Amino acid sequence: MKTKIIFLLLIATASTGCRYSFDIEDSGLEPRICVKSYICADSTTVIEIHRTIPVDEISSTASATISPSFSLLCNGEEVETASTGMANGGMRIEAGAFSEGDRLSLTVGADDLETVKAETSIPDGFPEYTFEAYTDADGNKCVLLSYKDNPQSRDYYGAAVEVRRFEYYPHSESPSVYISFTIVDDTEISLDRYAYAPATAWFEEHDTFIWSDEEEDDDCYEMRSRLSLSLQYEVTEEVRLHLYRLSEEMYRTLYAYYDAHSNPFASVGLSSPSFTYSNVNRGVGYFCGYTKTVSEWMEIK
Repeated sequence: MKTKIIFLLLIATASTGCRYSFDIEDSGLEPRICVKSYICADSTTVIEIHRTIPVDEISSTASATISPSFSLLCNGEEVETASTGMANGGMRIEAGAFSEGDRLSLTVGADDLETVKAETSIPDGFPEYTFEAYTDADGNKCVLLSYKDNPQSRDYYGAAVEVRRFEYYPHSESPSVYISFTIVDDTEISLDRYAYAPATAWFEEHDTFIWSDEEEDDDCYEMRSRLSLSLQYEVTEEVRLHLYRLSEEMYRTLYAYYDAHSNPFASVGLSSPSFTYSNVNRGVGYFCGYTKTVSEWMEIK
């Protein structure tokens, strides 16, 4: 009898629990302030501010115009900035470079829009590291990154791999140098039990792997990729790494991008709710800090 009741309850839930009707014009999507900024240590700071447009006003370009008031603080002190308008009605704010350890706070207000606030920090640089580049028995191009993580703190990292080729033609006095390109591709990765959690996000023109120190305990991160290229001449391949230390806000923003675009249901417009992450309080967008280190080129053996 209990089994029958449970079965009937499941049928009722399945038939009623997954349907919700709404009118998109009455969905209550109020305009909000949108902030977009990835702030790299020792680089010019750029912050873009926009006004979001409700779906039923998307054809009105005038509704996107914003003239905000704003305040940018570094370690509690006001920062000198310069602002210019943007072609799409937004505003671009520029400031000088910030350093590792700086704490940044941004407040933005505008007429008829709720004031927003966002905070982030510039993390320390990438820790001391070494890496190996090699080709494994299956023909995969491999990079094994080893670094010294601080076990007393929660840290977030990113790494992207570039490769360049010197292809030696007969009777040529110098090699041809091909344009660098990423070799990381999450559809072509081979993993072993000591490897990374394969989360990638498009960042700075690279497929960048991102991870937290909670996801690994051996301070190593292995990246592999298969390259299916037909080469006619002798080739020397070299790789270099773009290494990132990410603020927590940056890690969560990039991971939300991965979650939205790399899940099995992305092609039909579905995703986990985590892709909606934003650290802009009462607004949308992202305000994040990071540091960057670029390694020397190393030959793949």
